[in-house]
Amino acid sequence: EAGFPAASEEQYECVKRIAKEVQGPVITALARATNPKDFEIAWEVLKDAAQPRFHTFVPASRQYREHFLKKDALQTRELAVAAV
Repeated sequence: EAGFPAASEEQYECVKRIAKEVQGPVITALARATNPKDFEIAWEVLKDAAQPRFHTFVPASRQYREHFLKKDALQTRELAVAAV
């Protein structure tokens, strides 16, 4: 995993450079399933990689779901499925 390009301009540039210059291994970028824009940003930096991959996740703790996502367990699961 090269980084989280949606987090900052520095992360964006770093992951983009790694994806373009490093040959051989699979290059992944982190993208939150709760934010579709993360996938667009990740693809922008991964498109030059020989073997691009997304690493995605949904924070699943009850506290996070209730306070930040404002979703129950089933709705959170649906977010994860939709992202894949």
